[in-house]
Amino acid sequence: MEGASFGLPVVNVGIRQQGRERGLNILDADATVESICAQLAAARQPAFRERLRFAGNIYGDGHAAERIVDVLTSTPLEGLLHKRAQPLPAELLPSPMSQPKIPLSSPDITEAEIEAVVATLRSSQLSLGPRLVEFESTFTQLTGVEHAVAVSSGTAGLHLAMLALGIGRGTR
Repeated sequence: MEGASFGLPVVNVGIRQQGRERGLNILDADATVESICAQLAAARQPAFRERLRFAGNIYGDGHAAERIVDVLTSTPLEGLLHKRAQPLPAELLPSPMSQPKIPLSSPDITEAEIEAVVATLRSSQLSLGPRLVEFESTFTQLTGVEHAVAVSSGTAGLHLAMLALGIGRGTR
């Protein structure tokens, strides 16, 4: 969702997003190296990037980040740092015979991916290890950028982007 606000292409790998509303910035790739490379090449085409400048964001006006920063910087955090569980209403609780209220898709995971995860779990480094370095290096090569930093979520990426831009408490 964030990519559309910045006019950036996004390559969706696999079938997890199938059937969901999506912006013109989304390119779908099968979970193969060839398909991912083809879509990364398409994302880098000047004509595609130019088209995104005028595409707009189907998810909002692109100013949600500023509104979120305003709310976060003006809201006292005392007492908000502990999550409080809210019980679900009975009608939302699943029963053994009911279908889920929100359709969920199956994970698109291959045996090769399972083996790679198992190999990493058996290694001595679950984070910041050689697989991460390999991923970041491959990503820079495939996208033609000078640097890449892998993060655990889109939120972590946005947080790093704000820090890199010098945006912090009180920044307007």
